Amino acid sequence: MLTAHVEKSYYTVLGAKQIRQMRRLITEAAQNSFELARRLYAAGNISDLELSNEQGQYEQARINQARAESALLDAREHLTGLMGLWGGRIHWTVPDRLPDIPDEEITLDHLETFAVQNRLDLAAKRKEMEALAQALGITVDWRWIGDVEVGISTERDTDGQWVTGPLLAIELPIFNQRQADIARIEAEFRQGWKRLAARAVDIRSEIRLLRNRLIINRNIVRHHEQVVLPLRERIVELTLKKYNYMLVGAFDLLTAKQLEYDSYQNYIEAARDYWVVRTELQRAVGGRLTTRSVNANAVRTKA
Repeated sequence: MLTAHVEKSYYTVLGAKQIRQMRRLITEAAQNSFELARRLYAAGNISDLELSNEQGQYEQARINQARAESALLDAREHLTGLMGLWGGRIHWTVPDRLPDIPDEEITLDHLETFAVQNRLDLAAKRKEMEALAQALGITVDWRWIGDVEVGISTERDTDGQWVTGPLLAIELPIFNQRQADIARIEAEFRQGWKRLAARAVDIRSEIRLLRNRLIINRNIVRHHEQVVLPLRERIVELTLKKYNYMLVGAFDLLTAKQLEYDSYQNYIEAARDYWVVRTELQRAVGGRLTTRSVNANAVRTKA
């Protein structure tokens, strides 16, 4: 459980670091646009409204950058606390970007099977059922034998002498054949199996839910990579060509660039969410999410 929390926090830090860098670029673009607006306003080429709009976008960009800085600091402190670091060891570093998402995902059937076989909570419940089964078997096998008392007895003989010897007393279960104990253990055994089955169903449901989230986040990341980001880059490229031919103004070019940066931030957030959900799924299945390990486990089960 702690490992999953640390891994999720790690990906959160990576995403926050990338977003912080992206927000810096957005702020720089907004600042350049505002500086240009001020020069044009001083020359009398734009109105007060246009200048105020540019300043408003710049100030909002500064606020968003401050929030990104704060989010990164919070994420780092959370991860530092989870790792138990203090003093000079808090100045750790991480890569500059999130890892690429894998090309393929693991099939749902294998994930469910892997989780049911590897979850420690299910293993603990199975051990409880084995202990109950042993207790029930012992109680049934020994129900015809009552309490046994072993000790030493001292009695006076008929001639007046004291005689000391071993004592063995066996109760004959004529009326009490431990029916109550057997019924109690059988009830606990049935309830235990129901709880075990219900827990397995809950785990399978949790696996399906997390994998659905994983696939959705994966599709969002791929859509950004294949559609949104290339489209934004194309828009900036076309706007730049029009700007070179003086068909659009500098503000249009800067706005297109800011929108491109916003799309990159959305892409980073989607990639971060993917890795966080993948970590949750890895915790839920009770093992590392690798296609080889999960598929091999499923093959052993079928065999």
